[in-house]
Amino acid sequence: LSFLPGRAAKTTMQTFNIELGKRIKSGKLDDAENIVFWTWVNANTIGIVTDTAAYHWSSDGEAAPVKMFDRHESLAGAQIISYGASADGKWLFTAGMRPGGAPGAPPTSCMQLYSVERRAPQALVASAGCFTTTRHPDRADPAMLIGLGEHKPDAPKPKLQVIEVG
Repeated sequence: LSFLPGRAAKTTMQTFNIELGKRIKSGKLDDAENIVFWTWVNANTIGIVTDTAAYHWSSDGEAAPVKMFDRHESLAGAQIISYGASADGKWLFTAGMRPGGAPGAPPTSCMQLYSVERRAPQALVASAGCFTTTRHPDRADPAMLIGLGEHKPDAPKPKLQVIEVG
């Protein structure tokens, strides 16, 4: 499958089977939406980040893109560089970089972590992330973890944080 954002009055998206040379599916976003980043979040779903929101678009069936969340204000003006979803689909993140405040200042990182179940966003200072599920010998249930690449402007070195979510 291939994903092609359009630039018509509405943002038109299409998926193609390259081997067969045929269009499989098309969809549209609202007039005001401008796609700034997209990636596959699993084998059947494309994660789409616009100037204002994040969407999931399934390659199965005829369903339109589904709005997952509005972008947090901390991502305003940021170039989106990453988007991810936990394997169970209960957690999402989008990460970006914003130019530094002063001329010659290093860029600042920003991330939005989002709980689908609670419909709750959380702004973080991180530029990279990934989810994994692990089992701890002392627990019966699996733990959902997010790994974050954090580099705060006032910190001398970046650090990796691994946090259990959920």
